[in-house]
Amino acid sequence: MTVGTGLDLDALRAAIAAKDVASAVALFAEDVELEVVDERNRPGTPFRARGREAMTFALTDATEGLQHRVTAAVADGERAAITLVCEYPTGQLVVGNIMLEHRGGLITRAHIIQAWDE
Repeated sequence: MTVGTGLDLDALRAAIAAKDVASAVALFAEDVELEVVDERNRPGTPFRARGREAMTFALTDATEGLQHRVTAAVADGERAAITLVCEYPTGQLVVGNIMLEHRGGLITRAHIIQAWDE
């Protein structure tokens, strides 16, 4: 599904499922901003990273030993959202809701709120 200004959610979904970091990173703008809120990174002090290189590192780290699937994806204009479920070999889960801003078919900002099994 390509939306609004050309973000290809099907390509993003496929790259995530295949753990294809290069294809996923190709969907991000050079100056992409990442923000993560979770148990370790509270809303007042979220984890922040900027740029494709940082996204490559973050996605490579996040794919280690996990299976991934996008369980929901919606888009409207220059925004999109996905729910990402990641599963460890033990069956423990990480669930993230990700708001995406995009321009010209590339993701310019990703805001992630995530939680995981302990």
